[in-house]
Order: sequence, then structure tokens, then C-alpha cells
Amino acid sequence: MDIVIVVVIFVIIALFFDYSNGLNDAANALATTVSTGALSPKKTLILGVICEFLGAVIVVYLTLWLGSIPFFKTVADTMGKIVALPTVGDTLSTGVFSIEWLGIIMCIGLLGAMLWNIVTWYFGIPVSASHALIGGMCGSAYSALGTDAIKIEVVITAVSALIISPLIAIPTAYLLMKLIYYLVRHSTPDIKERFRKGVILSSAAFAFSHGANDGQKTMGIITVFLISAGLWNLSPHGTIEPPLWVVIACAVAIALGVATGGFRVMKTVGMKIFKLRYEHGFNAQAVSTAIILGNSFIGFPVSTTHVITTSVMGTGSAKRISAVKWGIGKKIIITWIITIPACFIFTVLLYFMVALLLGFPISFY
Repeated sequence: MDIVIVVVIFVIIALFFDYSNGLNDAANALATTVSTGALSPKKTLILGVICEFLGAVIVVYLTLWLGSIPFFKTVADTMGKIVALPTVGDTLSTGVFSIEWLGIIMCIGLLGAMLWNIVTWYFGIPVSASHALIGGMCGSAYSALGTDAIKIEVVITAVSALIISPLIAIPTAYLLMKLIYYLVRHSTPDIKERFRKGVILSSAAFAFSHGANDGQKTMGIITVFLISAGLWNLSPHGTIEPPLWVVIACAVAIALGVATGGFRVMKTVGMKIFKLRYEHGFNAQAVSTAIILGNSFIGFPVSTTHVITTSVMGTGSAKRISAVKWGIGKKIIITWIITIPACFIFTVLLYFMVALLLGFPISFY
């Protein structure tokens, strides 16, 4: 098959994954603004789309510019190095690594993650697209190339960030909300309007931070595909730096996902876990923005769904523990826990069936 055809097919699937991320994960960036009534759903979506796009484009290049400073690193670089892929034309023990084989490995990893995103979106469960992507890519690479294809140290770093970030969000949101309660205890009635404006500002900042982190994940996957195909190179420093067209395409895809499918999941995070008021929405989004942006500049992929949901829980607990509907929170947490192994197993089985059908090597070792 012509290399151009394989690249086009893969990029379309990758961008559709980014779009599905917008359907599910990115919608949570807007949930608190809608549920508090600070803005209408239509205005919130417009604000979110613009900020998502700007975050995805600006932060990746700002981080690359700061790359000479220790600890500054893009999320695209981390996500692109989760799996180790040969270069097209390399001779492996199972045969020559072809562009078709590369395309099958990468497409199946994305398809597994994408299907998980769509199913959970349909049921209104705000699952982590980051977990799904890690599980899907590792499962596909393992099936085709064996355990050596998975960079365990990078996976551990990425998963650690995904776990630690929501654990930080709960106590931080709780303490900040308590501080806000204390500071406004003698406030005048106009404080409500100030918090309403604060919610709008924090919502814009949160959507920007979501684009900054989640937008880069697919950028990293597309770029590592291009490098393995011999169409792009690592930077002189050995880092993965996505081409401009990849950055723009991924930013547009995730923003379109937000624009077309967000409200179903917005209701779960913004309305069913804890009934939010202006001060609660401002607090949850401010805490989440700080955590996500901080991780975006040091190359740690985080789940914005995890962070905003646990920030809402921490915020609600500051009012009273019983104000939070913990049953829904438990359901979401269970889904988070099973996402990586479920996507891993699914893509292993999917690759096995496709490989048998099309005659590609299988390497379960």
C-alpha cells in the first residue's frame, strides 16, 4: 500500500480520536459553568472551543521554547515515548517492519481507546481518555512487538501523574473553599455577581489548560508515527516535537469535539455529584486549572476528568460531607480503574484478530 494512503488513514483515525476526546473528556471543562448558571450552554461552548484551541497551540510552543530550562517538557514528548517503535524498513525477527504493519499497530491502539471513549460518552460517564490511550497503545504494541515495545518507565511516570493529580485536587479544593468561606463571611450581596464573573474567567482558564494537556496527547501519537515512518525526525535534543500542521489539526479536532457533544457528560460532573453555586464553580475550576497547567509544562499527562471531578468533590466536602453524592463518584472511580486494563485487553484481542486475518506477525512474549 502507498505510504501516503497509510499516513492519511492513520491521521484521520487519530484526529477522530481527538474529536472523541472532546465529546467526552473536554466537556468536563465546561460543566461547572453550565451547572452554576454563570453562562448559557451555548455561550459556554463557544468560550470553551476558543480556549481549547488556544491552549493546545500556545502551550506546546511555549513549552518547547522553555525546553532548555530543566523540568520543562511537552506532554506530546511523554505520550510519544510510551511505546518504542522500529523504523519502517528495519529487519525484525518476525520480518521486515513495513508501513502497513506500523499503520495496523497504531490504528488499532487508537481504535480501542476511541471505542471506549464513545461507549462511556453514550452512558454519560466521564472516563479518562488519557487512560484509554495509554491502555490502547500499549496493548497494540505488545501484541505486535512484545514487551520490549512498551517503555515501562515512561508508562509508570504517566500513570503516576494520572493518579497523583486527583489526589492533590481533593484536599486543595477543600482547603481553598474553606478559605473562601472565611474571607467572604461578612461580604455584601454583590459578592454573588463577582463570583459569577469569576466562574466565567476560571472556565476559560480551565478550557485553556485542558487544550494545553489533552490536545498534546494525540500530537505525540501522530508525531511518533511520522518518525517511525521516516517522515519526521526527533529534535537535536532527542525530544518529540510535533510539526505545525499536527498541532493545528489536533487543536481543531478536540475543539470540534467540545462544540458538538459536551452536554451529556457535563450533567454528570456539574449537576449530579454536587449542586454547584458560583463560588463552588470558581473554586473547583481554579484548583483544576493550576494542577493541569502545572503538569502541562513539565510533560505529565493528566486526566482533566479526574481533576475537575475530584475538585468538585473537594469543594462540596468543604460545605459538608453529605452534600457530595459519593455514590456517583464511586461509579466514576471504578470506571477509571478498569480503563487501562480494559483497553489493553481489548486492543490485544483486536490486533490478534486483524493479524490473523491479514497475515501480520503476533508477538505475545
